[in-house]
Amino acid sequence: NDQWQADVVAAHYRLNLLVERNATEPVDEELWEARHREFHLALLQACGSRWLLHMVALLTDQFDRYRRLSVESSLSGKPVSLEHQRIVDAALKRDGDLADRLMKDHIAHATRLIIENWHAVAKPRQRGEAAHAAINGATRRASKRKSRSPARGW
Repeated sequence: NDQWQADVVAAHYRLNLLVERNATEPVDEELWEARHREFHLALLQACGSRWLLHMVALLTDQFDRYRRLSVESSLSGKPVSLEHQRIVDAALKRDGDLADRLMKDHIAHATRLIIENWHAVAKPRQRGEAAHAAINGATRRASKRKSRSPARGW
């Protein structure tokens, strides 16, 4: 219906304002997250199923947790903006098959980015944790040697 179309176009427009603004100034990531969620939910609102929308909200919460953990900045750039535009175009043309395929591709692309970024972020963290553990272990071993020394009453 007309209201659903207007909601999708408006949500997409508000999200794109942040993407364009991000090119020239810092953008509040919480605002971006809210608008990104609003955009995706606007696309699904016409399904009419409260349960489906509830499940999507739960899955989105979980997906967003991993996305936030895996990247320094979750702000989207032009490639994702183009994906969003193609999804909107297909949805407004009522081409459900194309919209479905584009949405699946969009989610798969985001998942790949999360995994790649997770590895890029996790490896230095793991190296840092390993170094920290090695330093702490060496400190504890040195402390135990001192406590067993004859000068300490052994």
